[in-house]
Amino acid sequence: MSFTHLGGHLIISYIVALLMFALNFFILKPVETHRKLKLQNVFLAIVLTVVSVYILNDLLFTLQDMIDSEPRREDGDAEMNSIY
Repeated sequence: MSFTHLGGHLIISYIVALLMFALNFFILKPVETHRKLKLQNVFLAIVLTVVSVYILNDLLFTLQDMIDSEPRREDGDAEMNSIY
């Protein structure tokens, strides 16, 4: 795994985390102290977060695979096996 490939994974993870924070911030609205937190909002935040993470990860990692020219290995554990 190259550093650019690792950097791509880190950028994708950062983008997904940032978008999930923004999504949950607008759903749960933690700065509104006078509004009571409803179970419906919490459930909506959890469901939307799980669905969004699956969709964004699939989309962004597919996009990275199209851009990245590094060939994929068939055996993912080959590198770990060579260490031992």
